[in-house]
Amino acid sequence: MTITQLRKLSQKDLEAELIKARRNLLSNRLSIKMSQDKKSHVIKKEKTLVAQILTVMNELNKKTEAKSTKEETTEVKPAEEVAA
Repeated sequence: MTITQLRKLSQKDLEAELIKARRNLLSNRLSIKMSQDKKSHVIKKEKTLVAQILTVMNELNKKTEAKSTKEETTEVKPAEEVAA
């Protein structure tokens, strides 16, 4: 999955993809340690995918925080609260 495809997913879908990628990473690590698999390059790809998913999740969190901060600053406070 590419980073552009990840950016199109929702937060819940990203969390599901993250769980799946971490499970695959663990599985691949174990199979290589137990000499069942010789494809060690797959670990690098899985680690990259996990990092990309986390990056997109952080981007989404920052966008929602920026929106909520912007909404808080634009709210008009009553005169009683401002004077106190």
